[in-house]
Amino acid sequence: MALLLGALIIGGDAVAVPVAPHRVSFQQVGCQRELSFEFVHNLNLPHGNSSTCSNGHVFEDGLPGATQKRSVEVDLMKTLSKRDSNLLVGTTGAPTHLTFDWLSCGHPPDAWKKPHYDLHIFKVSKADRPPACVNGVGAGYVCKEKDNPKYFQYGAASEQVLEGMTADVSGILGQGNHWAVRPVRDPSFAEPEVIFMTYDSKVIAFETMLPVSWLNGSLSRNYTFNYKNFSALPTGWHPVEIRDEMVKANVVMRTTVLYDFFPTRCQEPASTEENKAGMALPFFILSILFALFLVQV
Repeated sequence: MALLLGALIIGGDAVAVPVAPHRVSFQQVGCQRELSFEFVHNLNLPHGNSSTCSNGHVFEDGLPGATQKRSVEVDLMKTLSKRDSNLLVGTTGAPTHLTFDWLSCGHPPDAWKKPHYDLHIFKVSKADRPPACVNGVGAGYVCKEKDNPKYFQYGAASEQVLEGMTADVSGILGQGNHWAVRPVRDPSFAEPEVIFMTYDSKVIAFETMLPVSWLNGSLSRNYTFNYKNFSALPTGWHPVEIRDEMVKANVVMRTTVLYDFFPTRCQEPASTEENKAGMALPFFILSILFALFLVQV
């Protein structure tokens, strides 16, 4: 099996897959930490429609619309610079690896049944990701509660997702149960959406979904993570903001994630301008006191 630029050779056939990021970093930014990666959109990825996403249609690369094979994985420890990887090792709750998945036909609910990227950011090792489904349905990677109970055990994780998120009726092999704001915020799916993933009562990952329509413009989107219960977050680093942006329309994408330490949170020193403003009132008071002193003298 050989990896090419945007193609994976499986059984002699080239399967269209996302292009691995050409730039990945994990750095200290003030008192926060930042994961950033940049990658090129593979224009050869198939785009499904109402016709090709039904009746078991197979695309030119030999795969159907419902598949987990249009994916590229990035091991951060093997990809980052030595300095960045050292910082990653010292970050409790840090990301471990990424997967870049292309969904030619999207996935439920109906609003998301459109071609899009699923960019997964895992905080557990690949070995600790959820196992294969027992009696999986559909394409075999959809797990149901009866035979896969850990996909539906939430525990404290149910308080560690974002406000408005609820669990799904199914789990997904290797990813866990998907928590999303339901009903969806934007039925048109015109901009990126954030999903959290849980397994066995733990948050194991989150993802940002990039719709194909959004890729066509020079757009950017900032999303702040408003957790359901901040006090429920385990001690360590957690994502607090994500920025998705098109560096070049339909060509280059960049995603940046800011991490903060809980429960103490980041306390940046006041800026120079803030310091000046803070000093203005005491100086004014001192001036009055000095003037009164001169009058008395």
